[in-house]
Amino acid sequence: MDITRKNINVALIDFCEFTRIGMSQLMLLAQNDNININISNFSNVKDLNNSELLHDIIIYDPLNSTDIIININQDVLSIKARNPHSRVFLFSTAADFVKPPQQIDGMFSKKISLSDLSLLWDIIINKITALGGRFNVNLTTAGKCTSNLSNREISVLRGYSANLKTKQIASYMGSDIKKIYYYRRTAINKIENLRSSPFYSSARRFMN
Repeated sequence: MDITRKNINVALIDFCEFTRIGMSQLMLLAQNDNININISNFSNVKDLNNSELLHDIIIYDPLNSTDIIININQDVLSIKARNPHSRVFLFSTAADFVKPPQQIDGMFSKKISLSDLSLLWDIIINKITALGGRFNVNLTTAGKCTSNLSNREISVLRGYSANLKTKQIASYMGSDIKKIYYYRRTAINKIENLRSSPFYSSARRFMN
């Protein structure tokens, strides 16, 4: 008897080709007699939204982008406007320090082990198989210590990491210099509150 396989369209949004290759291979291992996984790769959210294909699962790294400005909530809203029945997951080191986006369905850090990542993907696929059609998965595996940096605070740090001057960052963000210094200071204060976490030492090295 022929078995009708459920097609799951997955979009990977990541500027890093190695991440896309690795994740694609890991995902394809989860295929079975009931599930057929189709993977599409995109470098940014705009390319995804211009695609004619609708996706069931979208895995997204806001940091692995050429853009200085980060606005995760806006990105997720635009993704779901184009793919209304999709589930959007953050797969990024941002999961360790970003304020959880309102519309995200789950997030996990790129620092987790390959075995844990494989397990998470199996959970998502099993949920889809069990529920069928519309599904709801929410997985958050970010570390317990998080600095809850805002989009603007992250954007300011990205600007400095790109060796931009404060005035240039202000221009990119459509803000004034005083606000840029304010976001920088609040970001540092949040990071300082995580002295006991592994994230603190790497963040302080960057800020210094």
